[in-house]
Amino acid sequence: MKKFNIEVVSKDPKKIDGVLTQMGQITIGDLNESFEMPLNCWKIDTYQQQWKEALQRIKTHDYSCVVVSVKDWDGDLEIEIWSMYKEGDTVFFHNEFLDAEDSNFNLKTCYNFGDSPEQEKVDRDKVSTWSLALSDI
Repeated sequence: MKKFNIEVVSKDPKKIDGVLTQMGQITIGDLNESFEMPLNCWKIDTYQQQWKEALQRIKTHDYSCVVVSVKDWDGDLEIEIWSMYKEGDTVFFHNEFLDAEDSNFNLKTCYNFGDSPEQEKVDRDKVSTWSLALSDI
């Protein structure tokens, strides 16, 4: 069984809330969760590039995230990420929804958003958190 996976699962985009959208799926151990990827800000290639970079980043940094949804609502961005925090050889994951009122959220800056690693440790017992060995990513 694959411990971690993130992928596009729909072949063709369809309109959801008036926005072309494709479906993705993330697997973290026993968790399998589907998500919508709006295409009005980021294209499929952008999401996939970010995922690849995020998974490489967690090997050398204590924090990374995979961005699963970026949607523009008349100038306000609605963003969904899976934060990844590394402690030793364990990576902790949790799902976060962000609001960004400006366009500073992009492939280079996406790691500046989300809870801090210190806040994540405080919240770990309060929010759903999954963990995997770094070698399983």
